[in-house]
Amino acid sequence: MWLGLVWGFLLFSPDAPEGKTVNTPCENPPSAAPPPRSPRCPATAPLPPRPGHPPGVLPAPRTTWGLRLYFPRRRLGRVPAASGDAPPRSQATPPSPPPQGARPPAAAPRPPLPQWAGPGTRRGAEGARPAGAAGMSALEWFAHKPLGGGIFWIQERFYESGNRANIWLVRGSQRDVVIDAGLGLRSLPDYLRASGLLAPQEGAAPRPLLAVATHVHFDHSGGLQHFEEVAVHSAEAAALLRGDNYEAVTWLSDREVARPPRPGWRARHFRVPPVRPSRLLQEGDVISLGDRQLTVMHMPGHSRGSICLHDKDRKILFSGDVVYDGSMIDWLPYSRVSDYVASCQRLMELVDRGLVEKVLPGHFNIFGAERLYRLASNYISQAGVCHKVSTCAMRSIASIALRITNSRVTS
Repeated sequence: MWLGLVWGFLLFSPDAPEGKTVNTPCENPPSAAPPPRSPRCPATAPLPPRPGHPPGVLPAPRTTWGLRLYFPRRRLGRVPAASGDAPPRSQATPPSPPPQGARPPAAAPRPPLPQWAGPGTRRGAEGARPAGAAGMSALEWFAHKPLGGGIFWIQERFYESGNRANIWLVRGSQRDVVIDAGLGLRSLPDYLRASGLLAPQEGAAPRPLLAVATHVHFDHSGGLQHFEEVAVHSAEAAALLRGDNYEAVTWLSDREVARPPRPGWRARHFRVPPVRPSRLLQEGDVISLGDRQLTVMHMPGHSRGSICLHDKDRKILFSGDVVYDGSMIDWLPYSRVSDYVASCQRLMELVDRGLVEKVLPGHFNIFGAERLYRLASNYISQAGVCHKVSTCAMRSIASIALRITNSRVTS
């Protein structure tokens, strides 16, 4: 009886209810009183607000069902093409009809675009084309926001899911690095070139581009196929090389992709293809970009090859799925609670030593050192015997579901 209830809970999870306020990764979290800080945790200045992105109320979402591999299935919405949010459906009032014989009112001018750059600002730009027989272009699929200091935040606009990963471009004087690559339904290098993000300085040669996967889960590694240079931790290199979609936990539904990348595309055909990594990463390796260095930190727990990249000089941590501002997932194939506890202890040490001020995670919003400390310490405090038992049961069910799903895709 209990197994049936657990199975039903995992397989069937509705979206967020109508009127629920949620924050997309390009919005500011709602204001709240700061959490109590541990005496060991140094105070950090809050991140400045991002203008043009107030939190909004989502309209009634479509009900979708599926295995909750990462996060509750809530409609995050596309990267906005205009500032502000539409009123919820329950509050919208229908316009009154114009008097007989009167001209219809002219359409209101479109609000200015916010900081996110996408096809709305680049219609007619080189490389852009309308979606037709060949599908949409990379310029339509992606959008980006500059964060300053040579860092750009990139997202897949039409992948409307809590699994939508953050993609980070870090530009250096001698090399550029892309941290995680998304699903790969459109070419990320094509987007970077067409949008001018890889343009060298006047008179300088183009810089090499390296794609680094923080781990090989499908929402982070699907786009590695489009890069010539790929780096991944050695613990997951074999899975990437053979295109192991079981270890990649590939689970994608048509309803999560609001606009298919090409006619006839179906989520059931999606697979992470085999990719031969050109560089195997280990704990302590340094990726040199010329004027900045990224240090590899092996942080298993979420997956066996999960890594963080630490910019020590700027005190920035690219955390992948090791930590983000949400529930940490430790019940997937090759997840391990004891490894996760050790990784969280390392995260707390980074804060104690004042080595991190800003975290750029694999999902959701950017946050600071105080929030990092609290997320890591909360996980450790909850990782008791009951948590380990429930995690083991959930991992078994998730493993069976992934085996069945990926065997259907293969056949």
